[in-house]
Amino acid sequence: MSWLKDYMMYTHQHESPAMFHLWSGITIISALLGRKSYLEKGFYRLYPNLFTVLVAGSARCRKSTSINIASSTLRDVTDIRVVDGKSSSEKFVYAHVIPANAEQQTTLVKADELSVFLTRDQQGDKLIDTLTKFFDAPPTFTWDTFKHGKLTMRDIYVVVLAGTTPDTLDKVLPDTAFGGGFASRILLVYQSDTEKPRRDFQMLTTEDIANLERLRNGATYIMLHGGEFSLDAAARELYDKWYESITMPEDKRLDGFVGRKHDHALRVSMSLSAAEMDGSRIIRDSHIDAAIDMVESLEKQLPSALDGVGSNSASVGVLNMVSRILSHHTRMAHSDLLRKVAQYANAQEFRSVIDTLTQAGMVARDKENASVYVWVGRGFRE
Repeated sequence: MSWLKDYMMYTHQHESPAMFHLWSGITIISALLGRKSYLEKGFYRLYPNLFTVLVAGSARCRKSTSINIASSTLRDVTDIRVVDGKSSSEKFVYAHVIPANAEQQTTLVKADELSVFLTRDQQGDKLIDTLTKFFDAPPTFTWDTFKHGKLTMRDIYVVVLAGTTPDTLDKVLPDTAFGGGFASRILLVYQSDTEKPRRDFQMLTTEDIANLERLRNGATYIMLHGGEFSLDAAARELYDKWYESITMPEDKRLDGFVGRKHDHALRVSMSLSAAEMDGSRIIRDSHIDAAIDMVESLEKQLPSALDGVGSNSASVGVLNMVSRILSHHTRMAHSDLLRKVAQYANAQEFRSVIDTLTQAGMVARDKENASVYVWVGRGFRE
């Protein structure tokens, strides 16, 4: 029995990419596990909470629907505080102030559009700073406010499941978000399009309804069976070998993510273990292997998700232009392609665009003639 397999079966006919449903499901499990679940790492405890953002430009990817389907499995769960919509930093912090004899709830930030929750202004920057501090699930947190004075909170545990577009991401994440470490804490799940066929009016069958009930019952089980996780010997051996092989990326924008991806993989592995619903809280090599694959898949797509972040509109326009040209012609010589965009970009900017598309796995060089670019993406959509 696996909650995640049931969830993927429940959503397999929906139009959203399977990758969106997979990460939405994993994120919901991380919310269900709560702060009582952790992995002891010696100098610190690692909690399973995830900050997941679905990124897609095409409306066909149905980001909002993916998020709503996942959160619908929480219908019978009462110990999760759902924050949906715009919030100031002070309001968000104050929601975590509880009486001395009360237990802190898990907070799930559910944002169909991240830019509604986070705005690129002073308030948005403050909220980003707060989320960055909350990510590590601090046992206590003190905050000075104008309205309520000094507030002390305890046992903070926040999970984020949100959606946005590559263009909007630049408005949501100011440069300070990267310098301050917020961007390295979020998992940007990028999809340029969906592999699913177009299908409207997807009525739930009797089997679908029964599966949804199993998912809701399973959600309650996962919530009640959290606790300390541990790696078995095979999982630890696999993890250590992978950890020692990690190298920093050529694309410096990925430095923060790669610097934290080992912990991201361990967080995901806790949710994969919990999804088995056997109550063991043992992380096996199969969980580690799957978690590594999932995190490294995000890393490969990360340059595409970050195309518009920290860039001017002109460079983003050149990237879109090159993508359209190559996806239309399939292959083109370096000199021919450069001539088509020369009035919009210099040689250095052009190389940067080609590097981004290459690292995203959308463009490759011809094996027999390295001066020819070959389009290997599924097709370009703005």
